[in-house]
Amino acid sequence: LIGCSPPPAEWPLFETVQVRRTVEGSRTLILPSVYEEFLRGQIAYNNDNHSSAQRHFEAALRGDPRSAYIMTWLAKAQLSRQRNDDARQSIDRALEQDECHEFALCVAAEILVAEGDSDGAMRSLQRAIDCEPRQPEAYFQLAQILEQRGATERAEAVFRSLLETQPRQGPVM
Repeated sequence: LIGCSPPPAEWPLFETVQVRRTVEGSRTLILPSVYEEFLRGQIAYNNDNHSSAQRHFEAALRGDPRSAYIMTWLAKAQLSRQRNDDARQSIDRALEQDECHEFALCVAAEILVAEGDSDGAMRSLQRAIDCEPRQPEAYFQLAQILEQRGATERAEAVFRSLLETQPRQGPVM
């Protein structure tokens, strides 16, 4: 689910939902209101209503101000509204919470591309790959930038390295 931080001590337990996570074997508690706002934000974002998405993500962050995942979605909504400075601030906050957050590093690359810094975007994507080598999104974004620069052979090498990280599956019937 979403990568929220533990709730403040003043939150009564009956108002929280327990969610088991596999990350470091920890248990994360999420307020239902935070989760609802986050889901509303994702729905709005997926329906291209980025202004509404931003409001919902901001509301979710008021309930869980240390969630790198929600901060990253907020940055995506801000970027979609061409609010690059706000998106940069949100993504910087997310990466302060988790410097190896693959999704945040990919969104940071999107922001850098929007700002015309494809070199910085490639560095961010390489960091995402180093942090989470089995997640394909950073590979796809990196290969896309390389293709746009005319470095087709390097883009193909990125795709080959992605295939090497994926589990082998038998033939499809």
